[in-house]
Amino acid sequence: MKIFLFLILTLFLIAPAGASALGLVTAPIAVENALRGEKIFQELNIVNTEDRDIVIELGASGQIADWALFYYPEDRENPIATTTLAARERINMFAVISVPADAPNGDYRGALSATQAAVEAEESEDSFVTLAQKIDRPVAITVSDEEEVSLAVSVIPRTYDLKIAEPLSTRIIYDNQGNVSLRPAIDFKIKLDDRTVFNAIYPYPEGEPAVSSKEQREIPAIEILTANLAEGKYLAELIFTRGEETLAEKKFAFSIGAAEAANAEETGYKKSGFPLYLFAILLAAVIAWVVGKKYFSRKQK
Repeated sequence: MKIFLFLILTLFLIAPAGASALGLVTAPIAVENALRGEKIFQELNIVNTEDRDIVIELGASGQIADWALFYYPEDRENPIATTTLAARERINMFAVISVPADAPNGDYRGALSATQAAVEAEESEDSFVTLAQKIDRPVAITVSDEEEVSLAVSVIPRTYDLKIAEPLSTRIIYDNQGNVSLRPAIDFKIKLDDRTVFNAIYPYPEGEPAVSSKEQREIPAIEILTANLAEGKYLAELIFTRGEETLAEKKFAFSIGAAEAANAEETGYKKSGFPLYLFAILLAAVIAWVVGKKYFSRKQK
């Protein structure tokens, strides 16, 4: 048994990297203009190619060894150091790289790593041995004093056709592509025929973490009451600001009561007491009577 284990161990030592049971996207991470004190978000895609569960240890090395923490996407408050992947499972993690406030300007090199924990051999006919397998994702960060502000925004209404008095609910998703954390305010306007009928400024939600560099974050949906708005077609204009600076602008059209008006138009004949299908039957009867009358007149002649 010891000789068998030794042979297996030797095979693992000389096996090529492609035989690894652990998969990780290894494209280098390059941040060219990072600010001191800022956080940089990066997504990690980890794959277990084995038919059994494996334990993964997460870490960082090089000059950024103490800069990185790892999180599940659904919990960005509690960092983790290890995670378990089920057989053939793929998981997305977040690495948050925090640039120290006292880091001098310059270039920093390191790597984010995923390591499959070693499994000890068992004394049985099905004995196996697995070495710790480590995959690195290179990281290159240039720290500077130059602030770069770049924000992309997705604006997603729950519906574009509101019923009368139905609130206008709008999802807001931020994608911070710059190097400074942002807490955008929203100047939300609603217009009817170029006339502003609603205008309010929504500050960034209190208690919600700022949108860090390279991070995507959705804030709680904005809901606007529309009970005082008449039926019609409206235009919503959203301006995202930081102080006096405009970060992004978005627009979308929506209607109030349009669907109900269309439904009422379709059923108009019923409401008037003379349905359309009865009119068609009566018309067919008149045509049949005229044709029949002509036929019998010719027959009598």
